[in-house]
Amino acid sequence: MFEKYGYHINVANIKVSKNKITFRTMFVCYNLGDVYFDLVYKYQSGNLKQVSQMNIKKIDYSGTKLTANKKITVYKASSCKKKSFTLKSGQKVKILKLHYSGGKLTIKVRSNGKTGWIKAIKKYPKKKPFKEIVYTG
Repeated sequence: MFEKYGYHINVANIKVSKNKITFRTMFVCYNLGDVYFDLVYKYQSGNLKQVSQMNIKKIDYSGTKLTANKKITVYKASSCKKKSFTLKSGQKVKILKLHYSGGKLTIKVRSNGKTGWIKAIKKYPKKKPFKEIVYTG
């Protein structure tokens, strides 16, 4: 799911309860650096099905609030078809969650009372999208 959007994908803190599995996931995302989130899967009709959003728990050591390091286009929906607004360099942003659908990863953000989605990038950037992020490994 994440290998084309970063590296060092890691799963830990696995908890099993009845027909649910919860685990903490971490990977080094090209947009966000080390990002941590929980996933919950439920066993239904012979299959494991994701039943939780990928809500961000932590990014590196900076929590979930970051500072844009360059202009970043923010879209109205996770499909990233219609532009909503642009993050400017120096603008503060809260990273809310990841969304994976149809082989595409997007990132939900909030800044100055506006909420939208940014596209996950597929290669190591020449300039970090956010000042606080760190690429490990």
